[in-house]
Amino acid sequence: MTLPLGRLWRDRFSLTARLVLGSGLALVGCAAGLLYFILHGEIADHRLALSERLDEEMRFAIPAVSGPAVVGDYAVIGQLLRARARQPLIAWFSWTDNTGHPIAAVGPAIRPEAPQWFVNWVDLSFLEQTQPVVVGGERYGTVFLQVDPTIFVNKLWHGFVQRLGILLLGAGVALGVTLVTLRGAVQPLRELAASASRFGQGDYAVRTSLIGPPETAQVSRAFNSMAENIESLLGSLRQSEERNRLLVTQVEQSSDAIFSHDQNGVVTSWNRGAARLYGYDPAEAIGRPLRDLDLWQGRGPRGELGDRAEPASFETHARTRSGELVVVSVVTTPLHDEDGRALGELAIVRDISSLKQKEAGGEGAHGGRS
Repeated sequence: MTLPLGRLWRDRFSLTARLVLGSGLALVGCAAGLLYFILHGEIADHRLALSERLDEEMRFAIPAVSGPAVVGDYAVIGQLLRARARQPLIAWFSWTDNTGHPIAAVGPAIRPEAPQWFVNWVDLSFLEQTQPVVVGGERYGTVFLQVDPTIFVNKLWHGFVQRLGILLLGAGVALGVTLVTLRGAVQPLRELAASASRFGQGDYAVRTSLIGPPETAQVSRAFNSMAENIESLLGSLRQSEERNRLLVTQVEQSSDAIFSHDQNGVVTSWNRGAARLYGYDPAEAIGRPLRDLDLWQGRGPRGELGDRAEPASFETHARTRSGELVVVSVVTTPLHDEDGRALGELAIVRDISSLKQKEAGGEGAHGGRS
């Protein structure tokens, strides 16, 4: 004889089991609905972003291709297409002239990480667009662009897996809280949850009291220890940032020319003093080799360094952008990382031409008296 469903539910399951099972089913239903709506909104956002990226790339490509197309410089067009096709979203980028001669570049192959059922459900397809290249009313060819949605599908899949894990973890925690609630330990958990919420909102001084059963007290102690460590770490970070800002300000406002370069002699930093002395703005100097800037007549920083570079101090002549020679004193210091590997060199250059002129004048006056 079979029992009615309501009686089976009431007689065969304890109150705890019914609460856990009911809460679990409710959480699974809510999680599934929430996950669906979140993914649905993200799919729409990615579809719009893919379309906007296609339009953006096409708006860039048409003017960029027009000039070389007019003069028939196919090599430049090929370089342009290959450079743009290196982007992960680009699947195919091509230009075809009026005679049907194509120049094409294939984008990087993106490996799908999502299962096929998820790809089919997301339904993000390849987008493509074709536009003619028209200059002065005359057509010089056609640009074709196809974008690959695989990277967006992979992002959606990773987000889905992460959210599913978080939701499952949340469901488990919720069921545990339900059991604890039945055992009369609600208040300590509520206080802990409130403290965690305040901590997440930036109140890093918040602490929770060690009340309740030993398990709850242990969690409270762990939270308090974490909060103290994070608060101390944030204080240290603020002090470190302040020291770094002060150091950067001192270097930038120094009257001396201060710059650095890497192992290959390429300039990596350039302060205002260097700009005043040499006449090159930071944007003009950074990223260029020292030998191209031609900063010295005679000895200067070595540019290309070995692993055993040593500090040095010497006098030499700096060559400005206008070709003027300025007597300077130079102090160079090798730069190393935390493991002692050479990174480059820091140079501090001071204009001592006025000092040299005074010394020369003093020597001339002394010679005249003699």
